[in-house]
Amino acid sequence: MISFISFILENAFNDAKNKWYIDNDKKIVDDYIDRFKFLKSKNKIYFQKDRDISNWINFPFSDFKERVDEYIRSDKRESEERELQNKVKFIFENDKFKVIKPLNSDSMVKYGRGTKWCITSPFDETRNKWWNEYIHDQDITLYVILKKKSDLKYAVMMYPNGIFKILNNVQSTKSEDAAYDFLKERKIPLNIFVKENQYLE
Repeated sequence: MISFISFILENAFNDAKNKWYIDNDKKIVDDYIDRFKFLKSKNKIYFQKDRDISNWINFPFSDFKERVDEYIRSDKRESEERELQNKVKFIFENDKFKVIKPLNSDSMVKYGRGTKWCITSPFDETRNKWWNEYIHDQDITLYVILKKKSDLKYAVMMYPNGIFKILNNVQSTKSEDAAYDFLKERKIPLNIFVKENQYLE
């Protein structure tokens, strides 16, 4: 037996469809109604006013469609973020910095965004070339230091012989002593950087 609330809600959906059918393709309207219902069932529609289909009846279908698309894009971004969480290893954190180890080229691009590092190139072929050269050919372990509440980030390159260098957006430390000083000033312990080969690709 259909509850009274379900009956009222289904009537609201029918009212919206009947209005939007007049000037829009019926299949597209039905498709977006279904998408809306799916998003709502998964609690992916965050604003209360957007969750009630009766609030949309007085708006053009194009407005409704655009808002549903926004929620779909938001859900996709969240899914991608969750997926990336499995492609990075969190190494260290203090009050000002966080250190992570990207486990594949996608996560390196994500956390190196905004830099000019060759390994974060937007072009897949270039990025993968450098990733393979650093990780597989030169056996380098890569880390990224992220400064909190800032866009500043640094890459740490640990070589097989234990020597490492640190890169900001455009240049690297001139010597290993400079790299040590860099970490000491930022209260980041050296022993968190170890040579390892735990990568996803």
